[in-house]
Amino acid sequence: NQQMRLQSTEAVAQVGDDKIERGRFEQIAARQDQMMEQFGQKVGPVEYLGSRQRTLQQLANNVAVVQAARAAGLTISDDEIKAETEKRVQQQIDSEKKQSGEANFRRQVEAQYGSLDA
Repeated sequence: NQQMRLQSTEAVAQVGDDKIERGRFEQIAARQDQMMEQFGQKVGPVEYLGSRQRTLQQLANNVAVVQAARAAGLTISDDEIKAETEKRVQQQIDSEKKQSGEANFRRQVEAQYGSLDA
């Protein structure tokens, strides 16, 4: 059943003419749940529903921004996307290090991935 939801093209929301597919929503929501658990955050029913709501809102906001950019005639290159993605990943890493402490962060990453080295 979980696999079916991850592959579903059924719309969970619509922003203008663009639909947010259940599969995409479920994938992102599952990643959010994993991150919450990984960093020791409680994931009870209230947190689960709140996470789902934030994920859907974030996806809807992203679609609206893309629509506004298209309407304004804005474009972006693959290199710009890659640079921004790398910047945001580094910001997230830095934030997690600051919240949990460098040593704790290193232990968590090594426990899950084996190493901090790319």
